[in-house]
Amino acid sequence: MAHRHLPLVLALAALAAPAGAQEMDPDKLAKDVASSDAGVRHVAAETLNRCGFDCRTAVPALVKMFQLPDAGDRSESAFALHQILDAVQTRASMSGQDPKAAIAGDCGQLRPVLRSRVRGAAPAPIEGALAEVAAFKLFGLCGEAEDVPALTAALSAPAFGVNTRQAALIALAQIGPPAAAAVPAIKALGTNPADDNGVFLKGMAKDVLARIQPPPAKAATPKKK
Repeated sequence: MAHRHLPLVLALAALAAPAGAQEMDPDKLAKDVASSDAGVRHVAAETLNRCGFDCRTAVPALVKMFQLPDAGDRSESAFALHQILDAVQTRASMSGQDPKAAIAGDCGQLRPVLRSRVRGAAPAPIEGALAEVAAFKLFGLCGEAEDVPALTAALSAPAFGVNTRQAALIALAQIGPPAAAAVPAIKALGTNPADDNGVFLKGMAKDVLARIQPPPAKAATPKKK
């Protein structure tokens, strides 16, 4: 007869569960991201930012949110997208899968939108700077050789904020060997006396260049008979 109180036990356990566990409903959050209320959109995107892999189904809704004109919409959606896709890649790596291939479909949706926002664009005004940084961070996950000129231009322009330029530099490192065209600009960091931030970025250059131009693998030494 001990089981007669089981429904009450389950109800109490549900009440005791962390609030976040009840909030992480990907379908509801995806609907909220499409709300006409900016506050609802931003709260939903912030929640998705914490959700990670389990909220991957919300990616299409976040891509649409990223296309809205408001800088807050763009930054909140971009940071959530980065967290989700990064979690997908991490899980793929842990299971022995190709991380790039794991998010290829998601990047296929996102890449054209990113390119339309960044290519040839002037530095964002101060209210859009966070959205700009978030967009450049996403290029680190989804960028290709075609995106290297835009990333290099941002890296080389002192008018861009240091956080944006740092995000562009990290994105180039994540793109790897296909970003070889950016090598001269990376090596030139810190050589312009008027560019104070260039010296800071130069400190990262060695590691970035190692990702873009990895040393050739050493030939195996033949075993002596």
